[in-house]
Amino acid sequence: ALSSADRDFLRAFRPYTILAPTPTVAHAAESASWKINLAKKIWGAPVEIEGTAGGRSFVAADGAGDIVLFDESGEVRRRAKLASGVFAGIASGKDAVAAPTSTAGLVLLDARTLVERARVRLGPALGADAVFDVASGLFYAASSDGDVVAVDSTGTERWRKKLASGVFAAP
Repeated sequence: ALSSADRDFLRAFRPYTILAPTPTVAHAAESASWKINLAKKIWGAPVEIEGTAGGRSFVAADGAGDIVLFDESGEVRRRAKLASGVFAGIASGKDAVAAPTSTAGLVLLDARTLVERARVRLGPALGADAVFDVASGLFYAASSDGDVVAVDSTGTERWRKKLASGVFAAP
C-alpha cells in the first residue's frame, strides 16, 4: 500500500506516475491505490496500450531491462526481460511497444504478449524517448551519435538519417 504522502503526490500530478528515484509504478485514486516494483529505476512514464479488450493496459520498463504489462487495477499481466536496460521512454503503437535500450538498439515487442519482434541497431546508445506517430503508424528513435530512424511495428526500417551531432531528445 502507498503512504498517504505518496497518494497525495500522485493525485496532485497524474493518476499513473513513477515514484522517483525508486523503481515503482504507482496509481492513487479515491477508491484504490497500488504500486508495482521493478528491479531498477524507471526512466519514462508508463504508456497505455491502445485498443486493449477488457479495460486499460499499460507497459513500463526499467534500467535492468525488465518490462511489465499491467492493467488499471495494478494486476501484472505479463513480465519480460530484455537483453539490455531501458534508459529512455518507451512508446506504444497500435499493436507494438518500442523500447530504446542501452546496447540492443530499439527493441520492438508485441503489445499484448511482450514477445520480441525485432531489434533495430542504432548508434552506441539511445539517449532519447521513442515516439509513435498515429498518422503514419511509425515509431521514431534517435541515438547519441546522430542516427534517426523510422520503423513500422514489425521493425522494418522506412528510413534512416545521420545528423551532424547526437540526439538527446525525442525526435
